[in-house]
Amino acid sequence: MKDKAVIIDMYSHGSYHEVINQAYLMMISRLYKEVTYIADKSACENLKSLLTKCNFDYSNVRFVEKHINYADFHNQGLNYLAKLVKVSFLNFVYYSKCENDKDVFFNNNLFFAILLITIFSKKRNNIYDLCHNEMELIDKRSCYSLATTLLSLFFRFVFRQIRLNQIFHFILLSPNMVDYFNSFIPFKNHKRIFWIDHSYIRPNFELKPDCKIVDKRIKIGIPGAVTPSRGLDTLKQILSHMENDNICIYALSTCSEEISDKHFVMLNSTNRLLPFEKYNAYVQSMDAMLLLYDTNSYKLTASGAILEAIWNEKPIIALKNAYFEYLFSKYGDLGLLCNDVTTLVQEIGKFNIDALYKNNILFAKKSLYPDSVQTQLQGIVKAGT
Repeated sequence: MKDKAVIIDMYSHGSYHEVINQAYLMMISRLYKEVTYIADKSACENLKSLLTKCNFDYSNVRFVEKHINYADFHNQGLNYLAKLVKVSFLNFVYYSKCENDKDVFFNNNLFFAILLITIFSKKRNNIYDLCHNEMELIDKRSCYSLATTLLSLFFRFVFRQIRLNQIFHFILLSPNMVDYFNSFIPFKNHKRIFWIDHSYIRPNFELKPDCKIVDKRIKIGIPGAVTPSRGLDTLKQILSHMENDNICIYALSTCSEEISDKHFVMLNSTNRLLPFEKYNAYVQSMDAMLLLYDTNSYKLTASGAILEAIWNEKPIIALKNAYFEYLFSKYGDLGLLCNDVTTLVQEIGKFNIDALYKNNILFAKKSLYPDSVQTQLQGIVKAGT
């Protein structure tokens, strides 16, 4: 294991993926004596602010601030494809510039740089790539645009047709994800796929009195935007069958449609994201969190929403999906997981706070601290030396 590491992040701007980026940096900075973080200036400044708020000593981290801009073709799909191409090229460039005495970490997908590094780079520094939801595209059914179709074809080519060099270590966010991803690729590349848990840490904020939700009913909060593709119909079904007047559901972020119901309150009518401090205060005011995700989702993606609920020590009410089931099987019942919407509606109507949930949630929260997950990452790094 080397003494020095470099983290290359050509994708992030500002607060994009700030939670996982911060946790990844914290773990790496504890495993290496010297760490260099190369990213856009806005991402670097945001990370330094978060680390300071978390009282974390990052004196061994040197930030190299870049100014990374992307083309604007006034077409969302074309912009995304152009970004993938540029990010891939910059990933290759900065990897090629790394000194030989450094391990190289990426906190976003390598994209097309996998092939560029394989063919054109003479470097043999070990690469540890923390993979994100684009890995779902190994399954062609996940494609929905030209850019994602091309990326799907590329992933299926490099992971299925090429024998990946042993410098590559692709890190998914649960052992179940590794098993699922490996079902799409040949055995020869299984040894290049690894996993760690999605670490989670946030700054602690005091609950301001003017943001506190005063309601004697059980308050169930929905994190994230509620839209037709993100649980709007499920929410309507729940409300149409709600008979328990001791329960109220709160939309903590935006909702694409006005809903008038005595069991429902929309806290954010601005159609914009709330300041984190205010949003977090709303989360802390809740008694439980309702996650309106489809049962077929999160096979190769971790959920920031459920991790946010765990961090804030809130029981979870949700439909079953692969990632949620993994967390419940590992840490015990963290709330209610339902097989279908009908059961979900019934269970919400009779929901009560259970002390068992609290104990399991505290166990999960402690287990997902960067200090705890760090040992998993260390095992991967040691195996790569």
